[in-house]
Amino acid sequence: MFLKENLLLSNCDSTRDLKFEELLKRFLTGLTFANGIIVTPNMLIDSNHILKVLDRGNITKYLKEDGQGKLIIRGVNFDGSMCLVEYFKQLPDSYIISSLERKPKKSDITKDELDNILRKIDTIQKLTRSLTPTFEKAEIASHSLTHKIIPVLQSSDHMYFTSEHIRPLAKVPFY
Repeated sequence: MFLKENLLLSNCDSTRDLKFEELLKRFLTGLTFANGIIVTPNMLIDSNHILKVLDRGNITKYLKEDGQGKLIIRGVNFDGSMCLVEYFKQLPDSYIISSLERKPKKSDITKDELDNILRKIDTIQKLTRSLTPTFEKAEIASHSLTHKIIPVLQSSDHMYFTSEHIRPLAKVPFY
C-alpha cells in the first residue's frame, strides 16, 4: 500500500460517464495502492459501468476475503440502514440521471426507464451487500466551505498572478 488514505471515486466520475476500462483502472488503483476505495451512493446508482466493475471475479474475491472492509460507501444521509433504491427515490426530482444518454432530470424519465434504473440499483444493492462494505455517513456543515475560504481571502500572505503583475487577493467582506 502506497497511500495511507482511501481513494475516492467521486460523483463526477459517473457524471463524466467514464468508460469501463478507466473506471476499472481507478477502482483497481484504490484497491492496490490505497487503503481502500470509497464510492458514493450516487456513484453506485448512476454509473454505467460500476456493476460490471464490482462483479469482476478478482474484485469480488478480494473484497470478500483479504480486502474485506476495503469497500467504503460514503454518502450524505446514507449510513447503510437505507437501501440504494430508497436513497434513489428520496433524491429530488431535479436530480440529473447522467447514466441515461439524454441526461434527463429524475422527474422527466419514463416509466420504463424508471423500472430499468430500479432493477439495476437493486442488483447493485445485492452485490454491494454481499461484499460487506463499510458505511460512512458524510457530514457536511452548512458553512464548511465558507469557513475554509474566508481565512484564505483575508490573509495577506496569499497572492495571485494577473498578466505579469503580482497582486494581493481582494479583501471580500463576508456576512
